[in-house]
Formats: sequence, C-alpha cells, structure tokens
Amino acid sequence: MNRFKSSISVFLVVVLLLSVGINAFAEDKKKNLDDMDKLLIAQRFMTSSDENVDLWKGIESVKEVVDLYDVEDNVIAYYISFNPKGYVIVNNNLDNPIAIEFGDGDNQSIKKLLGNQKGEKICYAGPGESFIKDDLFNGLTKSEEKEIKSKLKLDKIYAKLAEKNSKEKEIHEKRYAYLKNNKALLIGGSSSMTNAFVAISDMPSGQYTHDEIPYGDTTWAVMEDYELIANDHCGATAATNIALYYAERGYTDLKKNDSIDDTFTDLHLRIGDGPAPFIASDLKDYATDQGYTMTSSLVGTYSGLKTATLNNKACGVLVTTAINEWHWIVSVGWREYDTGASYIRIVNGWDDSVDNFSLWGDPTVWSITKYTMQ
Repeated sequence: MNRFKSSISVFLVVVLLLSVGINAFAEDKKKNLDDMDKLLIAQRFMTSSDENVDLWKGIESVKEVVDLYDVEDNVIAYYISFNPKGYVIVNNNLDNPIAIEFGDGDNQSIKKLLGNQKGEKICYAGPGESFIKDDLFNGLTKSEEKEIKSKLKLDKIYAKLAEKNSKEKEIHEKRYAYLKNNKALLIGGSSSMTNAFVAISDMPSGQYTHDEIPYGDTTWAVMEDYELIANDHCGATAATNIALYYAERGYTDLKKNDSIDDTFTDLHLRIGDGPAPFIASDLKDYATDQGYTMTSSLVGTYSGLKTATLNNKACGVLVTTAINEWHWIVSVGWREYDTGASYIRIVNGWDDSVDNFSLWGDPTVWSITKYTMQ
C-alpha cells in the first residue's frame, strides 16, 4: 500500500482542479459536508481567472472552521477562514453545494460573535446578519419571535439554502470523485516519498546542535496495527501519538483506559479515514471529553517549531512531495548541522520510534500545528 497519501491539504484541491453531506434539508448517506467537500466548494467559488479578484490565490492554510446554525439548531453552513486572509461560507447541503458568500478579509458579523464567552451557537441569517439565538429571542413571546424571523427573512433564507441545485451538485460530485479516484488509482504504486524520511543510522556525520521534547518512554501508535479497522489513517495515528505524548507528561487520561488501542479507536471515530486535512479540532474535542483543555496554534516556520520544542510542545506536521503524496507526522525535536542542513526529529506513524528524521524542505511542509495542555 502507498503509505503517503494518507492526508491531503487545501493545496491539493487547487492543483487537482486545474486538470479538470448532507444536512437536515436532504436525504443522503452523508449527513454533513466532510472536510474535502468544504474545500472543494470554497475553491470553486473563490477562484477567478481574473487575478485581481482571485481570492484563492495566496491562501496558505485553513485558520478556522466554524459550524453555523439555523434557529432550530441544525448545522446549516460552515464559516471557513484562511491564512493569511479570506473567508467563505459554504452551504451544508450536498444537493446545493454552493458558497453562500466569500470575501477577502473576514465576515465581521461572525468574527465578532466568535469571541462570545459562553460558546453559544452562531445562527446564520444571511450576509452581515448572524447572531446568537438566545441573545435575540430570550424573553420574547412566540408572536414576537415570529415577527423577528419575518424581518430577518429567515424562512426565505433557509428555504433557499435547502433547495436542490442539480447543476452544482453534478459539478461537485464529479470534482469530488476525481479527487477520490485519482487517490485510489495510485494505491499500490510507487511513491516519491517512500524514502523521504531518514533513519537515525543514515543521518549525516559532522557537528550539530539539537533539542527534543521529553518523550521519555512513550510507546507510539503504529498505523499497521489498525489496518483492519482503518484506511489512510495517518491523521488519526498522529493525533493518537500527540495524546500519548501528553499522557506521559502527566495528563494520564489522554491515554484512554490506559490503552493505545482505545485511544486510537476513539480518535479514529472522530477524525475518520483519510484524506484528513484537519485533525486539530477533533483532537481538542477528544481532550475535552477526557477531562482536559488542549489548545492549538499554527506554527509557520522552522524557528517556530524550534520554539515549540524548547517549550516541550508536540507538533502535528503535514508534509508532501507531490499533489498526491501527503502524510501526517509528529515532531519531537530538531537537529541542525554546522553545514546548514536542518532536520525535524519525528514519529512517522509506521514505527514505534523517534529515530527518524525529516529534512526541512524535503518533503515540503504544508502545516505545523503546536498543541498545548492548559
């Protein structure tokens, strides 16, 4: 099996499309959009042949994905913000897979609501009209609620989003199938990343400086152990290994039932099989359910990774060598030679070991996420 196509980032979507879920409103096997649905829809509507209005150009990574609700607490859409800038709101309906709105900066209405301290659900009422439901309806009679809904035209907005759009549905399904099928056709083929990582015994000789996080006697999850229940599961494996690292640092319940298998199983149920371009949200939710608070932040540079290592923070790293070759690893340290070569010390997901390295820049690093326990 080609082990390096386990995860695909937002940038895969861009290149693939050059050559070429569903919610309460519809009946389908999928109940909501998956990560690739969201990115495909975002890319389709944000891209333009006119470079002056092409919002997709220059996007480096996903910053945040937030569920948006209707007034009946159904997930009606997703707000996605990007680094270094830009946002899109995609409709949570695979019968009508459209971007409801998008822009160069942020949706200011939603941005203001994201900081609400109580964590209430954000209701979507069209461009510039999002709100916290309880803030708007608390203390009102049914007739007063009805009047506000009428003024906001909520029934019309939600009905519009619930409609079927056969043209866009057909386009989206073809694009989604293209991505999935090209991935499947490459399974079992040769991989340009097969020898991308370097065993410690094969590392260059010479003087170097280095640092590692205190991984100690951590026993790491290995992808091979779960091939009967999972597929392309490097994302879930990396998340498991981050949890196992912090379990050894005193957050013992992150190793669920003191079992690596139980930890992986729980996280795999959340993250699912690959491609899994995002794992942070599911990993943090898992930590919450185990009684802890975990935060994450993007680390964009090698120096940022070194700082994370100095502060004993594990990092999830998504690397690639080609548009169809992606893999999640966990950074546990770094090594810099006097010659100038820089390496990340890693848990690669295939071995219960930290004795492998990734040369900085080869494979290409698409994202680094630092995890912190509060």
